[in-house]
Amino acid sequence: MKDFIFFLTLWVVLPVNHAIAVVENESSAVRLTLSEAIQMGLTHNRNVAASRLLADAEIFSVSAAESEFSLKTVPSLAVSKTSSEGLTANQSTFQGSVGVQLRKKFNIGMALSAEPTYYQMIGSADHSSALNLVLRQSLLKGFGSEINLDRVHRAEFDVKLSKQNVSQTKINTVLEVITAFYEALKQKQIAEINKSLAERLRQHVVLIGKKEKRGLTGPMDTYRALIRSKDAEESVARSENVYLNYLSKLKWLLNLSGGVSLELVPEKLPELDLTQPEEDVKRANVELIQLRTQKEEAVRLVRVAENTTLPDLQFQTNYRVPLMGPQPDSQQRWSIALQGSTDLFRGEEKNSFERAKIRAEAVEVTLQLRSSDINRQVQQSLLFIHAAKVRIDLRNAQIKEAEAKLALTKVKFAHDMTDNFELI
Repeated sequence: MKDFIFFLTLWVVLPVNHAIAVVENESSAVRLTLSEAIQMGLTHNRNVAASRLLADAEIFSVSAAESEFSLKTVPSLAVSKTSSEGLTANQSTFQGSVGVQLRKKFNIGMALSAEPTYYQMIGSADHSSALNLVLRQSLLKGFGSEINLDRVHRAEFDVKLSKQNVSQTKINTVLEVITAFYEALKQKQIAEINKSLAERLRQHVVLIGKKEKRGLTGPMDTYRALIRSKDAEESVARSENVYLNYLSKLKWLLNLSGGVSLELVPEKLPELDLTQPEEDVKRANVELIQLRTQKEEAVRLVRVAENTTLPDLQFQTNYRVPLMGPQPDSQQRWSIALQGSTDLFRGEEKNSFERAKIRAEAVEVTLQLRSSDINRQVQQSLLFIHAAKVRIDLRNAQIKEAEAKLALTKVKFAHDMTDNFELI
């Protein structure tokens, strides 16, 4: 039912051509149509504002994840002592070094670093410097952009969910505004009807009292009229209290001060196109959109978990070139290596892979179940709307019959052809 109400809401939320100013003067009266109230709710409601702030905060998690692939500059400083023992004497040397490392990681699994370093023997004039270059590339486990961007994709998934939560909060707010708006209108009309009835009954009490003095009616007629009059006054107080409660809730939803006076203006709603309600609801339902997003993420996590079951094999090359020193060493050094270090059975990784596959299947089943449930709710809502239209036609016919019967009873009572039991 809630999903179909959301479908109805999509047609209710019409563009508002004028801006709705924030009420600052508590004594001013605000005229609100339903579309204006919805627009104010989407703009000023604090739950919507809070969900927007949470969604904005999640955007920074994407930037934090992407910073892993930015160029990093890491300064380094070290002081060391080296001791050696000989047959005749012991020697101790102190050495200090300072350098900076530039490193960059790429989304295919390659990491490149360059580190120039300056070395100084403390207490002597000996010094030197060198440049170290290192390139490392994953060949099996950790190879590919999808694997290395896993943290970024997780952050983007959280951003999508937070934005969808904002949409769901807006929908819930719209539903609450619509409910409070129409309930307030309904209770106001009921209060006005009860006031009219109470006034007529008060007049009837006066009339029946005069007839009792003349001996045209008995005490039971007067007693019956007084009881019904008190019941009507109680109904007036009860309906006014309910009306004020819904009006207060509407002010809270619109973030208006309690002292603001609201005048609710009903408006004619547009006709709904119910040719394909199931498809329209499925396309717009936020819960289904979230489930589809979760399904895509679950399938991606299966691929990531499958990659972790591969052996950890890396290609690495090192290159070192001296830059200066008291006796420069012109010899350059380089090395190439294949390095592998992996658990032979990889039980943890394989179990994680199986768990990821089961979770993906569970999300798919949940999506199908929710989709079929929405179809059921839409059909149920269509039947409810049809039955409501039938009830409205029947009530209109009953109102006409009751008005005619009331008019006839008034005539009969005025000519003393019946007592006030039938009239009341």
